[in-house]
Amino acid sequence: MLRNFLYINNSALDGYLSSLEDGLRQSSDSKKSTSLSGEAKLKAVVMEVGAGGSTGRQSEEVTSRSDTPNARFERLRALALSDQASSGWIVVEKPDHDLPKIDRGSMVEVNCDAYVPDNIRTLLSLGNIAVFANQVSVITDFATNLNLDTSALPDRSQVDALSKAPNISIEYVIVGEVDQSDIWHLRAKLNPILLAGEVDGPVTIVGKMVEKWPEKEWRTLIELHGVPSVGRQQRRQLERTPPSAEQQDNWLEGPAFSLEVLAIYI
Repeated sequence: MLRNFLYINNSALDGYLSSLEDGLRQSSDSKKSTSLSGEAKLKAVVMEVGAGGSTGRQSEEVTSRSDTPNARFERLRALALSDQASSGWIVVEKPDHDLPKIDRGSMVEVNCDAYVPDNIRTLLSLGNIAVFANQVSVITDFATNLNLDTSALPDRSQVDALSKAPNISIEYVIVGEVDQSDIWHLRAKLNPILLAGEVDGPVTIVGKMVEKWPEKEWRTLIELHGVPSVGRQQRRQLERTPPSAEQQDNWLEGPAFSLEVLAIYI
């Protein structure tokens, strides 16, 4: 099958493949030799042979190929599937049966309908939080000078707090509704630099399982890069507390799992 990759983590791919191939291939060469021979029954222009003689010629063609990420993925997948017991590579075919048995650290290949949640997409469009805060500040000042209603805008203390966080940004998070299941979902954080296309629709996702959580537990979809994480006890309490109606879109209820994504393709 020819795969159209929307996302591929080259660093992780090289690491996984080198462990299976005992090193990393940089390029590959192939050599083809051809020998031609025949009964010589005529006089050549340069040389003449007697009746019943033979002529022969040998040619050699060398082809050099660079090792692309697509080719490396195909080799990795073939090697992993040839020894699934050692590689831990699992193709999810019956999710309601397979997923409960998959342990953390396994490599999961799963088909799903994946997308960026609307709230994440909106926040991503804002870019850097500090830059956005400065823009809001300018808009607020402009509206105030024109005696416009600014009640829907953040107040000055909120804007000032955001503007002091120059390194804070929104993580690129996708959600997947697993094929052939009405209950299982996946959550994955992507590096937008590695995206080759928009993830929106039916795809295959391959990645290492990081976490799995049951029904009536929740995991946040909104993650801020550059903000210290809360303590373990507080985090566990939040994960076991149903979100309010206003916050439901910011959380993902189990049964679900999160992946460290290696590749996404169509």
